[in-house]
Amino acid sequence: MVPLRKFALASCLTVLFSGCDKPAVTDSSESARGISHRTASEPAASMPLVAALVSPSNSPCPMAHCGISLSDQMPVAPITSAKQAWSAVTTNGSLGLGSVVGLDFVAVSFSVKTPYLQVLNLDGSVRWTSGSLLGKLDLCPPLVGDDGSVYAADSKWVIRFSASGAVIWKVANPSAAQPFGLNLTSEGLLVGAGKSGPAWGVRQSDGGGATTVTLADGADKFITLNTSSVSGTRMYVATQSSRASSKGRLYALETTGGTLRVAWFWAFTGTTGGSPTLSGNRIYFDGRAMPGTGASCLCEFGLQDSGTAATLLWAMDTGPLSGGGTNLQVSPAIDPRGGVWVTSVQGENVLRLDELTGAVIQTVSLTSLLGSKTTPNSVFSIAAVGPSPAAYLGASGTQNNVIAIDLNSGSLLWKYDLGSAQTYAQFPSVAGLVIVMTSAKGVIALSAVTSP
Repeated sequence: MVPLRKFALASCLTVLFSGCDKPAVTDSSESARGISHRTASEPAASMPLVAALVSPSNSPCPMAHCGISLSDQMPVAPITSAKQAWSAVTTNGSLGLGSVVGLDFVAVSFSVKTPYLQVLNLDGSVRWTSGSLLGKLDLCPPLVGDDGSVYAADSKWVIRFSASGAVIWKVANPSAAQPFGLNLTSEGLLVGAGKSGPAWGVRQSDGGGATTVTLADGADKFITLNTSSVSGTRMYVATQSSRASSKGRLYALETTGGTLRVAWFWAFTGTTGGSPTLSGNRIYFDGRAMPGTGASCLCEFGLQDSGTAATLLWAMDTGPLSGGGTNLQVSPAIDPRGGVWVTSVQGENVLRLDELTGAVIQTVSLTSLLGSKTTPNSVFSIAAVGPSPAAYLGASGTQNNVIAIDLNSGSLLWKYDLGSAQTYAQFPSVAGLVIVMTSAKGVIALSAVTSP
C-alpha cells in the first residue's frame, strides 16, 4: 500500500472499505467530558480480541504490557470506583513496568534495594522473594507462566522460580545485559533484548539452548529501550543505533527451531520510545520523522508483516493533535473495539487511531476530565471485558492520580490521588484488585468501593 501522510484524511480508501467514513460528530455533552469521536473505519472482523490477548499464562496480566503482542489489554471487567485495599513494600520502586500478576499473587520488580523481586499474596503479604539471587530489575518486570512459575532476568542471570519460590533453573544471561522485559514464543523460547548486547533466547523448560543474534550494520550496533513483542515464532524489536539514536530499525526476528535470525528490518528515523504493539500481522510503533519527506514529527507508524518484508500502511504525526506532546515514550495500546491508543509526554490528549489508516477516531482530553492541565505518565492499561471497557492511566497535573476512563463515553470513572508519589507503570488487575507501582509509596492495591 502507498504510504499515507495523515495530517488530513479527506479521501475514501475504497480498496479497504466499502464506504467512506462518516463526518465528525460532536455535541456539547461530549465536549464537556473531553471526548470527540469520528466513526471508526475498521471492520469488526479485522480486530480479533482473542488474538490481542494471546498470553504466556492464564493470568490476566502475566508480563510487560499484559500479553505477547503487548496489547495492554486484560481479560477482566473494570472496577468502576476505587479505594485503597492495601499497601506493601514501602520502598521506592522501579521506573519501569514494575508489576505483573498470577492467578493468586502479584510479582513486583524493584531497583532500589534487595530483594529486587518480591511475590505478594493478594492481601499484600509477602509470599516469597528472590533474596540475593538477582540484581536490579528496574528495566525488566518478571513473566508468569501457566504453572505459576516466575521468570526474571538481570544483567547476569535468567532464572525460573517455581510458584513457591524454589529455583527451577538458573542460567547465565546470554547477552550479559538486562533486557527490557521478557517474552515467550509459541515454541517455548523465552526471549529478550536490551540496551547492549545481542537479542537472545533460552528454552522456557530448562533454560538451555541459548541462542543470540547481533543486530548490526557495520560499526552500528542496534539496541532497544523497549520490550520486544511476539507473534507465534516471530519476535519484533524496535531499535536504534548505539552510535546515533536517529538511526532506527524495526527488526523482525524468526525463532523457528530455537535459533534467532533476522527475517527483515525496516529503517526509520529515531529515536523510538514505545514498544512495538501487534494486532494480527500489523505492527505499531513510533519514530521521529515522516517517511519519504524526512519532516520532523511525533510519528506513529503502522506496518504490515508480509513474511519476508514490511509494508508501511500509514504514518501519522500525532504531535499537532496531542495537546502539547513533546515525545513518545509509551507503546500504543489496542482497543478491544478496534483502534490504537497513543499517549505522549506532556500531551494533554490521548488519541485513538484507526488501525488500518492511522486516522484519529477518538480524542480524550485529560485536562477536560480532571479540570486542570493534566498529562499522562504511564502505560495505558485496558480492562477489556464487558460492554464498556476502561483504561487505567497515571495522570499528573495539580495532583498525581491514577485514573480510569470509560472508553465508550470518554468519561472519568474514578481517580485516586497518589499525593507526592507518581506511577510510571502498568496496572495489572486480578481478583477485583488494580495494582499500582509508585515512585515513593511502594505497591498499592485498589479495589471498588462497596456500599456499607
